[in-house]
Amino acid sequence: MNSRILRIAATLLTSSVVTAGFLAGNTPAQAAGCVESRATARELAASGDFVEARDQMELLSLTIRTSESAGCAWGIVSGVVPGLMSAAVWVDRSPDGGATWVKSAVRKVGPGNWSTYTSAYGTDGYDAVRACGQYSRQNITSDISRQTGISDFPTTSDIYCTWWVAV
Repeated sequence: MNSRILRIAATLLTSSVVTAGFLAGNTPAQAAGCVESRATARELAASGDFVEARDQMELLSLTIRTSESAGCAWGIVSGVVPGLMSAAVWVDRSPDGGATWVKSAVRKVGPGNWSTYTSAYGTDGYDAVRACGQYSRQNITSDISRQTGISDFPTTSDIYCTWWVAV
């Protein structure tokens, strides 16, 4: 009976040491995977644990940031002129290099703000990510319509995206 208890204790001790060694070798984000939230994106941005790719969306800047160690990606749109335009940003994640993708929740720039960012999204199971966005012009005056001859001047842009970034 005592030898059985010793074998169980030895097994538990070995399991604990292996688990502790595994966890000690990884950051909390690696051990737990990407926590999909804006707080995670904010923390990773503050830590500098990311690389980014940036592109222009006419007047606006569109950025995709990725953190390999945390397994996360998030998008940023900036350059919005409050009162004259509004904008939105989201992240596309692809398992096949961009042939198909999954669109994240859309994050809109709040009133009076010039930028916003999405939640961080996990990249596990995907091989590429990109940030996409769209903006709307506001306060389009009738002067533009008279000058161009277009009565319904378009106020919403096409959708713009950064290049796909490998993750």
